Amino acid sequence: MPPGETPPGEDSTGGAVSGDDQPNAEPRKPNRTPMVITLIAVAMAVLLVAGFLLADALMRTI
Repeated sequence: MPPGETPPGEDSTGGAVSGDDQPNAEPRKPNRTPMVITLIAVAMAVLLVAGFLLADALMRTI
């Protein structure tokens, strides 16, 4: 079969392809590094804002 062509299915509704020589590939594990970096950056921003608000509140009571 030429590259780029879809092999015919066994039936038109199921989409199953005959042959067991190529099993379904497992999904790849997602890269979570950008999510962790973003979560840390957001947490630091929240702590920074909370610190400034707390410092401002303490300075107003003095």
